[in-house]
Amino acid sequence: MGLSVLAWFAPWLLLRAVGGRSWRPRLALASLAGLVWSLGTVGSWLYPAARDTPPVLTVVSGHNLARDPLGEYLAASAAAEPAPLTIWPEAAVPGYLADEPRTAEAIARAARARGWLLLGAPRYDSSGPRRRYFNSALLFDGDGRLRQTYDKLMLVPFAERSPLPALASLTRPFISGSSAALLVTHALPF
Repeated sequence: MGLSVLAWFAPWLLLRAVGGRSWRPRLALASLAGLVWSLGTVGSWLYPAARDTPPVLTVVSGHNLARDPLGEYLAASAAAEPAPLTIWPEAAVPGYLADEPRTAEAIARAARARGWLLLGAPRYDSSGPRRRYFNSALLFDGDGRLRQTYDKLMLVPFAERSPLPALASLTRPFISGSSAALLVTHALPF
């Protein structure tokens, strides 16, 4: 809707500036309207998925500040309508799953009960000479296995990274991910 308003706003301004009495501005406006309609029609042919019914998702949010955020997310997810993918927000799990096996098992149980589960959590990689920390999105499959991760590329100043080189003495644990990752469930890439 908003893009349509913008697409019509510019020609309207042109018509008002040039004057409505001449046939040229009206022809230009009609030509632009035909172009916008044509591009929309061609786009719907090129991208037929845009006409399909969008997937049903369950989004559970708003429990990060609870006394027991994980317990709240688990309870809210269990009470929610079934969906192919359940999504929790960034920092839904405050600790590192590699260090908390009970938390990791609770999340795996939730994924086995719900299906695919996407959540935000910090993680680390110890494969190199130094441990590297990431703010990540973790995708669990319906069997409760961690299937894919996406490490955040754009870190938030002050919270996740030092805002200026002069303030580099303020250490932050996170580093940027190395590339954008396409996360894929059984039927939904995002």
